[in-house]
Amino acid sequence: AALALPCSSAAVATDATTSASRLLLRGKPLDEEAATLMTLTLTREEGERNTNTILAAKGGGAAAAASDGASANGTASDGASGEAAALPLPPPPSTSTGAGGFISYDSVRGTPYDVAYDGRSFMVGGRRTLFLSGSIHPPRSPPGEWESILTRAKANGLNMVEIYVFWNVHERAEGVVDWSTGTSADLTRFLQLAGDLGLFVNLRVGPYVCAEWSFGGLPLWLMNTTRYPDIRLRTYDKQWMALMGAWFTRVVRLVAPFLAPLGGPIALVQVENELAWDAPREYVEWAGRMAEEALAEAVAAAGGGGGGGGGNG
Repeated sequence: AALALPCSSAAVATDATTSASRLLLRGKPLDEEAATLMTLTLTREEGERNTNTILAAKGGGAAAAASDGASANGTASDGASGEAAALPLPPPPSTSTGAGGFISYDSVRGTPYDVAYDGRSFMVGGRRTLFLSGSIHPPRSPPGEWESILTRAKANGLNMVEIYVFWNVHERAEGVVDWSTGTSADLTRFLQLAGDLGLFVNLRVGPYVCAEWSFGGLPLWLMNTTRYPDIRLRTYDKQWMALMGAWFTRVVRLVAPFLAPLGGPIALVQVENELAWDAPREYVEWAGRMAEEALAEAVAAAGGGGGGGGGNG
C-alpha cells in the first residue's frame, strides 16, 4: 500500500491479519511552503514488513518509525529547534523498478505475452506487476530529444510510457497520412526507442485525446459540412463511426509489430478518451468491440513477427 499525506501533524497506523506490526508517523505542523509531500511506502515479503519513510521538507518536523510499540529509529522530537530528526534511509523498496519489483519490458522482449488484471494488479505473462507510467507526447518535443526523454523516464523508475496518437498531426488533410521518418510524426520510431530502453507502452489512440491540443487531436476536415453534413462527433453516428473506425484500424495496423501478442512493448491500447458520463451506451459498446476486432485483425495480419520493427501503412 502507498499513502500520500500532506506534511502536517499526522498519525497513520496499519495492521495486517498476519502481523501485529504497526507503523506510526508523527510530524510537527509544517506550513505549506516548508513542506511538500510525505510518502509512506509499505511492502511485505514472505511475512516480513519493511518500511521506508521519506519526509520531503525544507525545514522543521520529525518522523519516527516503531514496530510493536518499540522505537526503531528514535522518537519524534518535540523541541523548539525546528530541525528534522535524522532517519537512516534503507535500500530502495522492492517495488522499485530498479530493484526488480515491477517488471520491465526487458523481461518479455520479443516473446509473445498476454496482459490481464484483477482487483490487485496487472499480470504480464502471468507475473503480477504494476505499471508506473508517465505521459509523453511525441509531437511536443523534437524527435532528436526523444531518446533522452525516454532514458530519463526509465532512470526515474518508470516501466511504462503512455502516448497519444494525434490524428490531426498524422492526417492534416483527409486521405493524406503522414508517418514521415525523422519527424514528429514518426510514431514507429518512438515506439522502437521505448522498447529498446525496456519501457512498456500504453498507446492511447483516441481519436479524441484532449491533451490541451488543437481540437482535441481531431482533424478539422471532419467539420467539412459539405462532405459530412450533420455529422455528430463521438456519438453513435454512422458517419463518425466509419471515419473513426477506419482511423483506429489504420493506426493499429501500423503498430502491429509492437503489440504484446507479437512480443512488442505495447501492453495497453486505449480507445476513446474523457467521454461524458452520459455518453450513448451503444457508442461506448461499439467502440470497445471495434477496437478489439481491429487489434485482433492487425495481429493476425502481422503474423508471428517480433516486436522490433514497424513499417509505414
